[in-house]
Amino acid sequence: MDPFAALEARAWTDLVADSGTTAVAIAPVGGATLLVCPAGAPHVNVAMGAPAELAAVRAIAAHFRAAGVPRFLIELDDPHVAAAAELVKHRRGMVRLARERGAQLADAPTELAIAEPRSDEIVPAAEILCTQLGAPTALAQDYAALLRSPRWHLRIARAGERVVAAALLYVRDGAGYLMGAATLPPHRGRGAQGALIRARLALAGELGARVVVSHTGLPVAGEPQHSEHNMRRYGLVEVARYDVYTPA
Repeated sequence: MDPFAALEARAWTDLVADSGTTAVAIAPVGGATLLVCPAGAPHVNVAMGAPAELAAVRAIAAHFRAAGVPRFLIELDDPHVAAAAELVKHRRGMVRLARERGAQLADAPTELAIAEPRSDEIVPAAEILCTQLGAPTALAQDYAALLRSPRWHLRIARAGERVVAAALLYVRDGAGYLMGAATLPPHRGRGAQGALIRARLALAGELGARVVVSHTGLPVAGEPQHSEHNMRRYGLVEVARYDVYTPA
């Protein structure tokens, strides 16, 4: 049982509502919360919290297809239901991690400057997130509206005057979520991700979050998972693993 699954769904629901974006939609279908993004990659077309019921899973798949999304992911605990719905397990499982407030944060050495973005840096930072994470770049135009909500906080890494990495934090009702982080490829390996994790954890504590949660893919053969390593380095511990399924 994943104790924080509902928090991810609530965060995405608030992101769509607070930004006013039309690039992404939220749909409750079959007891799950669907993130629907026809112009996005499969991993931004996700059914969160799907019940282990064949009728519900078929309704979820039908909703994605009707929205023009042939490739999508469904978080599901029952492989038999998935097989009956003609879904196959995605090659990379997922892990949810969490950190309670109070533990000392490890240092995050980097020569990059970690900061809150200036107003003219919000869209470039959001474009890094969208491009690197498979979301449509149209969503980046809605980040200024998103950040007017007290629930959302963006942090960046600069190399000189250029934004080279960005990361998003959601905080509501005493809980935080590390939503997304991305670094431009030429600037990877310079400590941006670790520093942005640390900065968001510190900020979440200042904002009163008692727990901060995130998720990432598990490593597969030949593809180590640096995000998981960095999260564990800064005190997040595994609370659940779950599989995701995609059309056969």
